[in-house]
Amino acid sequence: MKGEGQWYYDRTGELLRVIPHHDHPYSFPVSIDQVTNSLIDSVICLEDQTYYTHHGVPLAGILRALWLNLKSGKRVAGGSGITQQVIKLFRGRATGWFDKLKEARYALWLNANVDKNHTLATYLNHVSFGPQIIGVWRASWRYFGVPPHRLSHAQSAYLASLPLAPTRLSPLKDPTRAIPRQRAALSCLHQHGKLSDETFRRALEEPIILKESTPPFQAPHLTESLRYRRINVTPPGAHTQETDHHLTIDSHLQRVAEEIVSRYAHAHERMGLQQVAAVGLSTSTGEVLFWVGSRGYDHPSAGQVDHVIGQRLPGSTLKPFLYGLALDSGFELDSPLSDSPLHFKTPMGQYKPKNYDHKTRGEVSLMSALAMSLNIPAVWLLNHVGVDRFLDRLRLAGLHTLTEDALHYGLGLSLGDGEVRLIDLVNAYRGLILGGKSEPWRVYQRRDNGIKTLQRANFGRFMSPRAAQAILQVLSNRALRAPSFGEESALALPFPTAVKTGTSQGYTNAWTVGVSSQVSVGVWVKPHRGAALSGGRIAAPLWRELIREVHRSAPALPLADHQLTMRDKKTLSALMHKERTHQSPEVTHRELSADPFGDDKEDLSSSTLQSTEATPSAQISVKLISPPSGAIYSPLPQRSASDNLLRAEVQIKYLSSKRALSDNVILKWTWNGEALSHLDKHSTSAWIDPWSSSIKEQTVCVALISQPHEERLSQDCSSFTVLPQNSPLSQSSGDNDEMR
Repeated sequence: MKGEGQWYYDRTGELLRVIPHHDHPYSFPVSIDQVTNSLIDSVICLEDQTYYTHHGVPLAGILRALWLNLKSGKRVAGGSGITQQVIKLFRGRATGWFDKLKEARYALWLNANVDKNHTLATYLNHVSFGPQIIGVWRASWRYFGVPPHRLSHAQSAYLASLPLAPTRLSPLKDPTRAIPRQRAALSCLHQHGKLSDETFRRALEEPIILKESTPPFQAPHLTESLRYRRINVTPPGAHTQETDHHLTIDSHLQRVAEEIVSRYAHAHERMGLQQVAAVGLSTSTGEVLFWVGSRGYDHPSAGQVDHVIGQRLPGSTLKPFLYGLALDSGFELDSPLSDSPLHFKTPMGQYKPKNYDHKTRGEVSLMSALAMSLNIPAVWLLNHVGVDRFLDRLRLAGLHTLTEDALHYGLGLSLGDGEVRLIDLVNAYRGLILGGKSEPWRVYQRRDNGIKTLQRANFGRFMSPRAAQAILQVLSNRALRAPSFGEESALALPFPTAVKTGTSQGYTNAWTVGVSSQVSVGVWVKPHRGAALSGGRIAAPLWRELIREVHRSAPALPLADHQLTMRDKKTLSALMHKERTHQSPEVTHRELSADPFGDDKEDLSSSTLQSTEATPSAQISVKLISPPSGAIYSPLPQRSASDNLLRAEVQIKYLSSKRALSDNVILKWTWNGEALSHLDKHSTSAWIDPWSSSIKEQTVCVALISQPHEERLSQDCSSFTVLPQNSPLSQSSGDNDEMR
């Protein structure tokens, strides 16, 4: 017989939780293999020593009891065996000889039709061990505070002695009354070779100390998600309906993590923290070490929901995978990226990404853009490498909840515009430690990794080892992220860790995910509406506390860098030195048009360009801010021609004085080498219809010309690609002001 319900144990065999069937809310039935052998042997010694050899009725025991009763002139012994006692439990005590014969007949039938272990388990689960204490499960927790499989020899013998007279021998009245019967059970075990001399001596010397406790309630979200198949894992022995589940959970880490999360959530509730979840994996094996589904199972704010498997918008936590794809696509660590205002044509209008601080930095290196979690370079990068390719890489990394096509997610995917689960995201970061190769996470100890074999096909190499190690080096470098986070932020630890924060649009989700050489830890926080809590502010401190706890007894090793080339290492060193010694003030470019669809134009009018004694070439230059160089555009289907027009914009950069001669300085626009003669000579924007031309690779240029000698003072050009109507590439809309 197997126990009714589901038993969940940690990696060392410690009981985490038991989920009973709804029919047994108060007393939990156990199976024979869920109690100690010493308890079973003690019960047989005291109640029915021939239990496994007789056919349901112990004739020798009945004759012995009859002789003792006749000899004493009163009832001093009972001859009923365990099988007969089970009959009594459900039928009631027999009265009279005829009733006793019927009881014996039922016992013979039960023995012939039911396995003896099943009958013995039924006895243990229904016999009384004291007033209102039915079953060995409740008795074990009520008297000793442990599950039945953790009872000592002395405790097992003590419990076995109670069913003879549960009221008279009740430990709650006098713990010493059952001691003689307990010692008789221990002596019987010793005589039959069940206990060695030393074990027998220790059992006799062990004091009986009553310690009431309640069954453990650890990892309730994980155990329920497993019990009700909310996660796609198959338990070992599922075909045999096993009730014992041996998980990879570390019960010590689980307890500590639950305490840390609960305390942190309570302390930061006034800041606006509403709900939180956290999970930790072993980087080498993918084993789940702790799983905290919410701030508290009984908390009124969705406390019983397992937020570890909830699908949420991940914010900037997807950026490392985009930059890894860029490195694998030919970019270098120090490749320059534009951090200037950009506009992208989308089916819902023009998409204009912004950085978390609403500032721009001009030109930044690839790795600096990642370390500072800048949005504009990330969107530009995704537009360059392609949404389809990025989406495929994310799925290979294990983010299987991204089920829609590239058209659905669009460029917003670079800023986390696609729902993922915390457990999958943490496992994807673990793949960086594995050299850019993803593997399924595990929660069961036996049979491979506990994940369905077919699911392995959905994992694979999503990044080269060189790119993965480069990303880890950047995410672990304090100097590179200092411009955004500071060197002594919550992300700084005394051991090597690579970490990334993220915040979804509107501060609806705050994240911090990071890895060391031994563990991958992720935290998700749901702030209250309007709290404006970013991942770096509300999730990072909790992540720091959790990963420090994991490494309290396991020192972290350095993150690997052996796949990086000498050029890579020199580049990283140079970037670090540049950030530490950079003293120049930050320049923020002024945008000339707040509304990309507005009809108003900011021209170089006579009121703006006034005469000065300075040379025009020393004062002003031009820079195209739209369309961005390298952009890819596809037409909007079923739209009018005017909806498919692109607006080109130029920015006037004043290097010294902002005064110039309007008659001496004009702008000249060209498109694919042809002059746009219809424009005003001072116009800073131009509307073009790229699909009116058969050229795929198109170019827009604007030149700053000094009159009257037609001297070109400055020029900037932008090249972009125009795709035909049937192209699958398109960009999604939205103004995702995702935070760092």
